[in-house]
Amino acid sequence: MNVNRGSDLRSNRYAPRRCGARWLDGDCPREVLAIIDHGTNELERFDVIYAEVLENGRDQWLTYFSLNEHGAGYHGELKAHQVAAYRYRFKHRYTTWSVCRMP
Repeated sequence: MNVNRGSDLRSNRYAPRRCGARWLDGDCPREVLAIIDHGTNELERFDVIYAEVLENGRDQWLTYFSLNEHGAGYHGELKAHQVAAYRYRFKHRYTTWSVCRMP
């Protein structure tokens, strides 16, 4: 078996897949990767994960924004593999852009 083990690091680059049109409806920006709804009983109701991959040396990071029902929130960064695990864990809590933009 011939395996190409070249020094090109781009082959290990994380390329996130956006949620389908069902979830990213209406005028949802292309930069949004996924939106997760934790329900009304949680302090931060929505997590909006952005698709841009930031590289810092060997690590690859994605940014997110957590917000409550009143629009206040905070932002942070997660490593690419952490985002993949987080999305897998909460895949049944995806919500639409129109729900996330509550008044």
